[in-house]
Amino acid sequence: MQKPVREYYYSREPGTVVHEYGLRKESKVKKGQALLTYIKVPEQVEKTIVSRSAGYLEYANSDLSTGSKIDAGEMLYKVKSNLVHAWYYIDGFDDKKIKANSQLWACTQNGEQWQFNIDSVKGDRVLLSSVLATQDYSRLYSLSQKQLTMYHSQSECVKSVQ
Repeated sequence: MQKPVREYYYSREPGTVVHEYGLRKESKVKKGQALLTYIKVPEQVEKTIVSRSAGYLEYANSDLSTGSKIDAGEMLYKVKSNLVHAWYYIDGFDDKKIKANSQLWACTQNGEQWQFNIDSVKGDRVLLSSVLATQDYSRLYSLSQKQLTMYHSQSECVKSVQ
C-alpha cells in the first residue's frame, strides 16, 4: 500500500500576500482550491497558488496574513492527500466479477469498513484506490500486511464478520 502523497508549496518569487483564505494546519482542501493569492514584486502581478490535490493541510505557514511579505523559496503549505493506492493479488481470480470502475470492500471483526475503487485489472491483481481518513491509513496498512479478504458489496463484507 502506497503512503498518501504530500505536496509542498513554496513561493517562487518575493511578494505581498493579498488573500490567505483563512487556512490553517489541519484545514481540509479540495483539488483546485485557492490556497494563497499574492502580488509578485517587482512585477506587481497577482498570482494565486492552488492545491493540486484534495486532502488536508499538514503544514501552513503561520506568518501568512493579508499584507505580509513572503520571500522567494519560502515554504507556504504542505498538503497531505487522503488518496491511497494499493495492488491487491486475488486467489481464484474471476474476471467476470472483477472489473475496473467497480468496488471492493474490506471489513474487520471490530466493525471497521473500507471501500476501494478498482482502477485497473492486470492478470490476477487489481490496482485499488481509496480516500481514507488520516487515522485509517496506519490501521489499514497493518491489515494489508496480512491476508485480507475483500468483498464485492458492503453487505457481504459486514455479514462475513458477524
